[in-house]
Amino acid sequence: MKTIAYVPARLQSTRFPEKILKPLFGKPLMVWSYENAAESNLFDEVILLADDERTVELARSYHLNVLLTSKKPQSGTQRIIEAIENGAPRADKIVNVQADEPIIHREMFSSLLSGSGVGPRIWTLKKKIETKEELTESNVVKVITNVDGEALYFSRSCIPFDRDNKGGDYYRHIGLYAYTFEALEKLQILSPCSLEQREMLEQLTPLYYKIPIQVMETNHVCHGVDTPEDLKKVESMLSLI
Repeated sequence: MKTIAYVPARLQSTRFPEKILKPLFGKPLMVWSYENAAESNLFDEVILLADDERTVELARSYHLNVLLTSKKPQSGTQRIIEAIENGAPRADKIVNVQADEPIIHREMFSSLLSGSGVGPRIWTLKKKIETKEELTESNVVKVITNVDGEALYFSRSCIPFDRDNKGGDYYRHIGLYAYTFEALEKLQILSPCSLEQREMLEQLTPLYYKIPIQVMETNHVCHGVDTPEDLKKVESMLSLI
């Protein structure tokens, strides 16, 4: 089975412009993300997808495998699809590694790649919620699954609603994805569904159109960088490792 990790690296960001180029202990943020995937030794290839010549030049200075894409794609998934359409390699499993997430545990990649299935299919992760703050925070996306571990729904709200206070576990979605090439092909022609537009969660569109999303459990979380304050937090975490 061939596996590829793509690292979509969009230069412009509304809240934190050019964040992927910001230094983290002297090394650009996107390089940390790329090297996490490469050093896991779980992928046949790791490829950074840039949308700007400056990003390409910097990536090459760190000897990264990089391809230039257009600025048109608005999501990492769309950027991967565009790259493959233009000749980038295909694989049995394609993992989308965010360029602004410099701390991804190897076990998370391993869990994603452990899932099975053929045809249009997506794999992602969940982690048990430990605090009430997580449960009520809208930026912490919740997920519920069926008997086979496939996603039933993702929401920013608390799901399931515990009407009679019976208790039970809740899970947060960890936004790391693996796709079959067939899933990416199908996603290419799908318009965002009304659920995605209301919740602002792109994973609801494949779910709406019956593309199975298998959800594996992990004990780890990703640490995305959306603001300068997030970068400082990640720097503090890495200083303790």
